[in-house]
Amino acid sequence: MQLKPIATPKSENYKISPFKTAKVHNDFIGGMAIWEDRVLSSSEDGKMMFTRSGNLSGKQRLLDIGTAINHLCFSDDYALLAIGSDDNKIRIFETDTWTIKQEFVAHDSYVTKVAFANEFLISISHDASIKIWKHETGELVHTLEGHEHWVYTMAVSPNRKQLLTTSNNSSVKVWDIVSGTLIKTLVEASSIMYASDGISLAIGGSNSTGFGNKDFPNASLWPTKKWAYTCGRDIVCWNTKDWSIEWQIDLSYDPIRSIVHLPQYDLLIAVSDAIYGINPKSGEIQFSHKNIGAVPMFSCAVIGDDWLTTGDRKGNISIWEINEFVSGGKSVSFGGDVYRPKYIKSAHRIIAGSWLGGEVSIWSEKGKLLQTFRGFPSGNDTKPLCSVPGTEHLVLMTGKGNLKIIDVLNSKLADTIPLDLPDLSIVSAIFINEEECILSITAYEPRLVNIKTKTVKVIPSDYSLGEENYRLDEQHIVFQLSFYKDDEQRMRGENVAETDFSFKVAPGKDQKIYEKQAPLIVFNIQTKTIVHEWWYALGKTKASYSTNYAWPIVGGPNNSIIAASYIDEKKIYLWEMGKEEPIKVINMSKYCPGKYDNIYAVYGNENYIFFRASSTGLLLRYEIQKKKWTEIPMNGYKYAIDHQNGRIAALDYSNKIYIWSIDPWELLLEKKMPNEMEWTLFGDYFYAYSKTDGMMVFEMKID
Repeated sequence: MQLKPIATPKSENYKISPFKTAKVHNDFIGGMAIWEDRVLSSSEDGKMMFTRSGNLSGKQRLLDIGTAINHLCFSDDYALLAIGSDDNKIRIFETDTWTIKQEFVAHDSYVTKVAFANEFLISISHDASIKIWKHETGELVHTLEGHEHWVYTMAVSPNRKQLLTTSNNSSVKVWDIVSGTLIKTLVEASSIMYASDGISLAIGGSNSTGFGNKDFPNASLWPTKKWAYTCGRDIVCWNTKDWSIEWQIDLSYDPIRSIVHLPQYDLLIAVSDAIYGINPKSGEIQFSHKNIGAVPMFSCAVIGDDWLTTGDRKGNISIWEINEFVSGGKSVSFGGDVYRPKYIKSAHRIIAGSWLGGEVSIWSEKGKLLQTFRGFPSGNDTKPLCSVPGTEHLVLMTGKGNLKIIDVLNSKLADTIPLDLPDLSIVSAIFINEEECILSITAYEPRLVNIKTKTVKVIPSDYSLGEENYRLDEQHIVFQLSFYKDDEQRMRGENVAETDFSFKVAPGKDQKIYEKQAPLIVFNIQTKTIVHEWWYALGKTKASYSTNYAWPIVGGPNNSIIAASYIDEKKIYLWEMGKEEPIKVINMSKYCPGKYDNIYAVYGNENYIFFRASSTGLLLRYEIQKKKWTEIPMNGYKYAIDHQNGRIAALDYSNKIYIWSIDPWELLLEKKMPNEMEWTLFGDYFYAYSKTDGMMVFEMKID
């Protein structure tokens, strides 16, 4: 077999290249400013460099302190330059001679950023403090305390009298610079994550308050009297009159790390692994374009009216022509993260979610990006769930607090159905008739939703439903019960009705088994009754999870056998309709010897069941009739199934793609891909996606 490229589109978000790129530093560039005709940059490599902005030539080293220089800024008259660094110091230069005027230890930990405000110099630090200095004398005027953790970003108001600061525990505060008093806390602090020792390093966490940025901000900007902005994976626009949120948009899989305002274009430009153009008043996205190789950018600055300069993680400085972005017209913006793509045959299109970016993308059969949708919860694995029966192009998507339906054929949001609680996270859905579908909800009882009437009911259950549910035939669905919930944990919205059927199962003789295990249930969708409860022996293994459950499950011959692997058990169970006990239990511990290793079912048909070992990546084929195992050596971790033609595709950690025919078993293709791949998919063609090259489309030619 050969994969013949028929389209390797760069789509709209891969179209524009920088005018010039040059390697200037040996690590990421965290500070950037413009001085006359030169770009001034500072880096984690401890150097501060001058580079001519026209052609990025004539590199000149101004400083090498041997420790990271995190940020730099000019005073309003450009007479002074301040830098903050990892040695806890502030250094102030006089720019007429480029000599150090002052150098002093400013904080108990490294200095994150510095900013001038009239006669003051402001510094923020990893030590959780904000300090205000007289820049002429170095005198400490105020120490502002209130953030409990690392103060990560700040923005000074246009009149230089107020200060906005953010911390990596997601808190946001506004201060009066002259008096050093707190004006308002916009977002309260959330919990924080630490490095493995629990002490050494605070790593930013998600915002649990439900207000403001969904993750801790990585950049902030206060460019006009009316608006201020804080940026993480989303951007929040604050109305500074009352500090209400004017608009908020999910934007990027990779966090926004720098943002600038271009008043001449009425435009915000924000950078992550892409460059985004945003309307500052409405939040409407005007364009997005990937950096070369999708390398994250850490800083940016504007040169005159015509050029944007960016500094990236690898120490490169790039110059971009702003007019190319603006005159190119509005493009389909894309955060660069594809997750669990689904091919919609009737529409000849692909719909994909995103792992963290909170967006959904639609692609043509030739790999062109057609549309993106935002407003999905970032930090959740957004993915397509299933199609509406009889209308394949209407696709249900995961959501939080609501169920969204995307019309893939017409590239639009078809409907939104609110659920009974705002924090319900949908992980899977399966229809039981043309109108009603059962939703698996993380840590909650399942819901029954009627997509026509938009009614939501609770299905009474002692367990939440897992993600892996399987349709056996037209009458039966196998549901994976997941985590056990007692009465106090079963939260519901007010006045929400119950269904006239339930997923409650018999606890049996041992209550401990009931609380530590979750069975599979076979549900008859016509009679709405449970016809089988498939339990398994707990044995001596103590589950590391609150409830031990089957994951994942696949169908066997004639849809009569279900194969299920269990967390912690390292066993495969084969179940058959009409029997309450497993017909076979296969110990797989030799393929997953480590404590957290496991075995996962991949695919099953009437002759074979395929499994993947998590530690070795081996693909294991089990011949049902012969009861024979075959080990297929590879290091695979993502699989795609071509049900129509009987093929399996695998993607391994060395960035190879394998394609086999299932019966007879034959390796059709082993191909090394040029860039890191994310997903593969069978459809009209064979699709492969990478962050660098976008959606690549191949025709499969049999030799």
